[in-house]
Amino acid sequence: SERFPEVAPNSPYLGVFLPYTPLHILLLSALGFPAVATSGNRSDDPIEYEDVHALEALRDLVDGFLTHNRPIRRHADDSVVMFVRDPAEESFRPVMVRRARGYVPLPVVAPRRLPSLLALGGHMNVTFALTRDREVILSQHLGDMDGLYAREVYVRVLDDFLDLYEVRPSLVVHDLHPDYFTTHLAEQLSHRFGIPTLAVQHHHAHLAACVLEYGVDREVLALTWDGTGYGPDGTVWGGEILLGDAREFQRVASLWPFRLPGGERAVKEPWRIALALLDEAFEGDPPARMLERLPVAEGPREVLREAIRKGVNAPVTTSMGRLFDGVSALLGLVVRVTHQAEAAQQLEYAAWNVRSAPPFPVTTREQDGVLRLDWRPMIREITEGVLRGEAPDALAARFHHTLVTWAVDVAEGWPGRPVVCGGGVFLNRLLDESLLSAFHENKVPCFLPRRLPPTDGSLAAGQAWVAAHRVGRD
Repeated sequence: SERFPEVAPNSPYLGVFLPYTPLHILLLSALGFPAVATSGNRSDDPIEYEDVHALEALRDLVDGFLTHNRPIRRHADDSVVMFVRDPAEESFRPVMVRRARGYVPLPVVAPRRLPSLLALGGHMNVTFALTRDREVILSQHLGDMDGLYAREVYVRVLDDFLDLYEVRPSLVVHDLHPDYFTTHLAEQLSHRFGIPTLAVQHHHAHLAACVLEYGVDREVLALTWDGTGYGPDGTVWGGEILLGDAREFQRVASLWPFRLPGGERAVKEPWRIALALLDEAFEGDPPARMLERLPVAEGPREVLREAIRKGVNAPVTTSMGRLFDGVSALLGLVVRVTHQAEAAQQLEYAAWNVRSAPPFPVTTREQDGVLRLDWRPMIREITEGVLRGEAPDALAARFHHTLVTWAVDVAEGWPGRPVVCGGGVFLNRLLDESLLSAFHENKVPCFLPRRLPPTDGSLAAGQAWVAAHRVGRD
């Protein structure tokens, strides 16, 4: 990708696709040079597949439209797959990034007959799932549920699936978050069908999706690392290690909590997370030189620091995704994002440039019965390294290896349990390969999702599998 910085800046990866219709061949042959392809939609909206709507929504973005006289009945984004080296198999294996065209509606087959369930997924990278006999049938990728149009498309596709598969659910399953669109929709569907609802905790669904895919029928240790998941304590989880199975779980390890100044705004502006990490790591007195590196004037910065200390519009989180974002901003890689996961991606790309780097010392503390990775000493060392002029690449590599060391250390406290992984953080090939290698060396089975994405795109399958264990069999 170094030859194409406009396409994939700093990235060691370049995504390509083979022509799966004659139209692709005709178009590209006529061009005679490589082309960049992207989906036909506005950012965060579903893909456009109806001429009338597309002509209106995209008219100020494109120079021309190629239409057809046969309308599209059921839309599907292109699927995206990356390849990860698995030392246990001594080969590269596919990991699903987005599950849509070519894979949907291929079901996941459960080991036993299931009740008739409808699972609605979460809020981002959404899919829903129906169960029929032993089949868990997932919808195609439907995107994020922030906008009205996305929600309308979700409901339209859901009604189509219910009609197509002639399924009448006996239970509707949803995320624990009380304010997700899919949670409110579950209440509406409950009244529509006269059936009960069941809430499933976000990270438990990640655990269940992976054990369903691999047919693991025993207690596992689950690394559930992502950006946001509503915790039973009302805080934002995301850097969790769970012990459990599809029926129940307990939280055995997590990150030391930190705050998100500005709430959702911190996701778009990770320098805010960096500020919160610095304030926490240095007990309110971080080095002035480090504060001056952040893209905010002193006055607003001090107001924000006061808000962090008082917890004003600064919710508590244990999100691994946000920790990645904050470290990326500390290293000066990305301080404001232009697309989802940009800060974490650039942190991974930087780390690939270093062959080997020792982890930072891992400090674990017990808090309320949960083992916490205390990242504060690591943040202090990263800060000192930045101020000494150390290369961001080396510090990024050490950060990745620290997380792997922590995961292995926690797993040693629960011998005999296989490890499963779930959450969007695992769309990081460097992290995946390092974890697989470390657990392989320790002779611990480690399962990374393959047929289902590790992202929230698999939540619905996990929700259905949890529900199947809680309500029994038909």
